[in-house]
Amino acid sequence: MNQADILKLAAPRFSDAELLAICSEWFYYSVDSISCLKMKKDRTIGSHFGRTYKAGDDVGGINGDGYYAVQLNNKKYRIHKLVFLMHHGYTAEVVDHINSNRTDSRIENLREADLFKNQHNRKINKNNSSGIKGVSWNARSKKWMARIKHQNKDHHIGYFFDLKDAAQAVMEARKKLHGEFANHG
Repeated sequence: MNQADILKLAAPRFSDAELLAICSEWFYYSVDSISCLKMKKDRTIGSHFGRTYKAGDDVGGINGDGYYAVQLNNKKYRIHKLVFLMHHGYTAEVVDHINSNRTDSRIENLREADLFKNQHNRKINKNNSSGIKGVSWNARSKKWMARIKHQNKDHHIGYFFDLKDAAQAVMEARKKLHGEFANHG
């Protein structure tokens, strides 16, 4: 299948088999690449004017969401999802970055997840004032409040006078409810 054949396809997205065939023909996995994918041979890909790659070039660029992505058949694909496909033979609805680094697409940093598990692995919010994920100051009670979300439901852990106690309680609850996807910050 050459590039002209691929661009003629009317389907908005490729099937797993088609996408795997394209990836296998065009790219190879390399931890020495910043995106973890390199070009097998010289090729122009992308829409309109396209981007010309030489054999051995790193594939893709960082998109507006902070992920490495590449455009195939006028559709953008996130590199970490292509890496997962190339190693497992199917596309997962959600591919989680274990270390929460969106640009780290090494296969050992990727795992299949659902939307809830992926949210459990989030970093601490930028506007967090306590410095501890899941802990905030409750002005009405004048205590630290610990809570977490699990399966889209809020779980109130408790109120604490001491920030360290609140932190300990929320970490224990997170380990219990989130399991391997628990991320403490």
